[in-house]
Amino acid sequence: MKPRSIILLLPIVPLLFIAGNLWIVWYTVSSRPIVGAVGLVTVLSGLAFYALFAGKEVSASGGSCCEAGES
Repeated sequence: MKPRSIILLLPIVPLLFIAGNLWIVWYTVSSRPIVGAVGLVTVLSGLAFYALFAGKEVSASGGSCCEAGES
């Protein structure tokens, strides 16, 4: 099967993107550690909320999936 399109420099471009983002994070944390710490706390709290609510289904009305009386 033939690919639909050819992506030039496929392994290089994503690696450059990752390297650039790592440099931005390193520079922010090294030059402004409090801002870096606040960002880290924000990301970790988001991961905690994701882990807490990842397995729960939401009904169409936006409420909880559980019936009344269930926990």
